[in-house]
Amino acid sequence: MILIFSDDADFGSSLAARLRELEIPASSHDPDFADRVCECLDFNGVILDGRTHEADYVALSERLFGRYPDLPIAFLMRPNAKIFPCASHPIRITEAVPLFDLLSDFSRTCVGSMDYRTFALWHCSETKEFTYLGYPLPLSDYEHRFLLCLFRHAPEAVSTDELLSTAFPNTCTPHSTLWTLAKRINQASKAISGLKLVQCAYGKGYRLCDGIVKKQSQRSTL
Repeated sequence: MILIFSDDADFGSSLAARLRELEIPASSHDPDFADRVCECLDFNGVILDGRTHEADYVALSERLFGRYPDLPIAFLMRPNAKIFPCASHPIRITEAVPLFDLLSDFSRTCVGSMDYRTFALWHCSETKEFTYLGYPLPLSDYEHRFLLCLFRHAPEAVSTDELLSTAFPNTCTPHSTLWTLAKRINQASKAISGLKLVQCAYGKGYRLCDGIVKKQSQRSTL
């Protein structure tokens, strides 16, 4: 997942939404809670919007670098900014290259291929469809988002809070909806194999059932 921290809430939420349209998992957060967010979520890269409050964002980049030395960090800054953030991708905002192109390229590099495949389950980012045991798995948009989030984290469980913030950002989706989605996905998988795909991990959240993704080799990409 790509974490975006910006004082401009509209910019952050819009950027996250556009990245998700490209099947790149992304979420935008208040920079005041950056340390806590990073502790709670799994992530592959960070975008820091340092165009305002430069000193605060430089300090944040230094904290992130200290805790995650190998973390890819894209740092946005004004063309004439005289700052030196701890970032693998410092980006001075100009009109030469569209900003979204730079950030989407950065994000793709962080998350890698978005096609996930195991012997039992396969997700194709191009068609946004799942195939289960060789058969198309018919899912609604919400069911698709829910299952894809679990697949990306498999075989680990995903907390309900992370599911809601990642799969259904900027919505008022209640926690109870997750149980309904899991039930409908399992109904669809049972129609094919007689087996469930999703199970509740009590006290943690939800996860794919055992046997879908091996623990030693979590994912293979096309």
